[in-house]
Amino acid sequence: MLSAQIRAMEILGIRQFLDPDREFTSLNIEEFEQGCKAMRWEIKELLGVGINDRDRGIAIAQRILKKLDRQLKYVGWTATGKDRRRVYKLAPLAEDDNREGNLCSMARARLPTCRAGKLGCWLIDHTKF
Repeated sequence: MLSAQIRAMEILGIRQFLDPDREFTSLNIEEFEQGCKAMRWEIKELLGVGINDRDRGIAIAQRILKKLDRQLKYVGWTATGKDRRRVYKLAPLAEDDNREGNLCSMARARLPTCRAGKLGCWLIDHTKF
């Protein structure tokens, strides 16, 4: 089951949201949103994350990232003419989190209580920061 969850997250492209320098708007994650909506029943079965037709990409990403004990934070607006969009980035870890250098060792230390569990540790191990 764990390998299926990992593969599902890879297919969905969740790794893009773990880049602390990347910014996201509803416009630049439309493909992610459509892919998640197309596979919403599989996502519900494998990851336990429900997706509704009315959900936006940012909300979907937030729910999946919550499984990894991470979240996107609002950082401002971007505008071109009358079109304004909210901008989000990966939220930094809390100062008392102690994951500053070696994220995986922290995840392994918290494994019994960490919501991310083995899946979060695997993704942290295989993500280039």
